[in-house]
Amino acid sequence: MFRQPPRPLPRWLVRVLPWVYLAGALALVPWTLYLALTLPTNYVTAHYRWTWVVFDAGLAVALGSVGWCAFRRSPAIIIALAVAAALLFTDAWFDVSSARGADHRQALLLALLLEVPGGIVCLRLAHRALYRVLDAIPPREA
Repeated sequence: MFRQPPRPLPRWLVRVLPWVYLAGALALVPWTLYLALTLPTNYVTAHYRWTWVVFDAGLAVALGSVGWCAFRRSPAIIIALAVAAALLFTDAWFDVSSARGADHRQALLLALLLEVPGGIVCLRLAHRALYRVLDAIPPREA
């Protein structure tokens, strides 16, 4: 079946949306500085296990979505790959920054050999898929 493309966004929204995202980015600068100055260096949480279980489940869903989209040759693979890359990089960062001792060495090895290279591959594949999708779009008539 043919799907209809989404309706164009209203002009006012197209003009406002970039400013909303830029404002959000700028608002995070003082917030990040505030956190850097006020958060404790150590923090014990009651939900540490579930944090990682749910995060890794989300990563599994993201990677599974990449596989599903690849089998279906779906252009949605671009989004799935971008999400998977972001989660792989995030996983590497939090594993390395939160581990100690032998766990830190293992986290560093996983980050360097699997998570970061996997994220880079996802981004490269998303880039290639984006250009394949764009090349398949027929030129507009003037």
